Amino acid sequence: MNTIQQFEQHLLADGKAKKTIQSYLADVSSFHRYLQGQGISQADKINRSHITGFRNWMLEQDYKPATVNKAVNSLSSYTTYLVQTGVLPAGPPIVKPKQDRVKLDSDSEHQVEVFSEAELEQLLDYVDREGNLSARDNLIFHFLLYTGCRVSEMCSIKLADLDLLLGQVRILGKGGKIRDVPLRPDLVEKLQLYINGERQNSKQNSSPYLLVSQRADKLNRDTVNTVLEKIGTATDLKIYPHKLRHTFCTRLVQAGIPITTVSKLAGHADISTTANYYINTSQKDKAQAVALL
Repeated sequence: MNTIQQFEQHLLADGKAKKTIQSYLADVSSFHRYLQGQGISQADKINRSHITGFRNWMLEQDYKPATVNKAVNSLSSYTTYLVQTGVLPAGPPIVKPKQDRVKLDSDSEHQVEVFSEAELEQLLDYVDREGNLSARDNLIFHFLLYTGCRVSEMCSIKLADLDLLLGQVRILGKGGKIRDVPLRPDLVEKLQLYINGERQNSKQNSSPYLLVSQRADKLNRDTVNTVLEKIGTATDLKIYPHKLRHTFCTRLVQAGIPITTVSKLAGHADISTTANYYINTSQKDKAQAVALL
């Protein structure tokens, strides 16, 4: 009997309702699938970083805050059980519900962090200054900013997904859904520069994937985070992949692009997701709107 099955027996013995047990088990099973993708197969190897990594992965995949918070509660119960049964050592809690839950405004609107135009100008000034970044790292920043793709989607893009003549990229999104996203001319130039130069001279130049490193034929999200952390440190700005995605979508909405088009470019399964996140998303937007009255 594995730990998930044992946890189920524990919940039954504790008198939990059937639907509650099903919800807990679904979250725990999803968490273990995430762990397997990280090369972790045993429950006794679980640590704090796996919890925060799973939470951040859910946010990157555009799970609703309520869904993320439900998973946090489920994992809090699960890891407490693992400690009680000796699978995990006693110590500081691995799950910290108050810290790990996604915080919502009192009006329950989704709040997203985006870069202001001044901050983007600051970032672009650093990113595009010669000698600051490699061609690949420069491309990573521009690709996230100007396609709005998720970091997992970007890392999975293959050379065959690019059509630089037409100026578009085919992206495999959540649920196996494919979308075609147009590429700005300057982004096409950066792709050509990287593919024909730095990538061609890489040890991994035979890889089918667009983004590679010297050690791997497919870039991973940790490397992307490291690249962005370097940019953030240099510019004294908080930067992470999904903030660039939020900025992409928000700028489109503010430019008057129809929400249906923004939704398709973002790869949202439901247009309501786009609307919830990117219409009147910030206190600054609200203040500016009221100032017009």
